[in-house]
Amino acid sequence: AVAKGYPGRASMTAHLDVLVTLLYWGVAGWTRVLQQREELYGYLSEKLAQAAEQIGERVLATPGNPISLGLTLDGLAAAAAAANAAAEQAVAAAAGSSDDTAAAAAAAAAERGADGSTSSAKRADV
Repeated sequence: AVAKGYPGRASMTAHLDVLVTLLYWGVAGWTRVLQQREELYGYLSEKLAQAAEQIGERVLATPGNPISLGLTLDGLAAAAAAANAAAEQAVAAAAGSSDDTAAAAAAAAAERGADGSTSSAKRADV
């Protein structure tokens, strides 16, 4: 049915893998996996909270979703904003220094004269 709705885009491979796995496990295997998940959820949540605290983040509360855990990324967002600001400053500084270089080159060219020879004041010093 999925393949008819999305021709060329839907693969049955993942669905077939789940079906074969569930048939192999049977009811006892599926029940065992659910119990393991419930047992490990608390451990994972605790360890994730410890790791989050070390980097200045926190685990999000998801009361309506008992199987998922979320983590804030405020520190990552702040670091990305700081990196972007530094990059913009570097680009602006590079553009400013190239303007200074261009101005110095123009001044030197004006001193040499339009034909490339040195000015008369310069020749008098030689």
